Amino acid sequence: MKMKFREQPVTVSWRYFAIYLIISLAVEGTAFSVSRLPSIDEGAAMVTFICFLPLSALLALFALFIGIMISLQNRRYSQSLLVVLAVAGSYIGIFAIFAF
Repeated sequence: MKMKFREQPVTVSWRYFAIYLIISLAVEGTAFSVSRLPSIDEGAAMVTFICFLPLSALLALFALFIGIMISLQNRRYSQSLLVVLAVAGSYIGIFAIFAF
């Protein structure tokens, strides 16, 4: 039996980039919020923050990879710079809101 392959390449939409970026920012915001609760001691706050931080970083890397992949698939190479700036800017914003 002969296998059939697709003639058209599979394209990924910008929704996946937005979803990964929003989820990673929500996890990062949750880590900052939970670690600052007055009812939690310092050790538990540190453990909570350390557990949430790698998950948020991994999701941000997925968002960055998906955004760059989409911009390269669309042959808009300058858009990849905007993707990098969007991910970095959103994380700078989260740190500015919650860290100070």
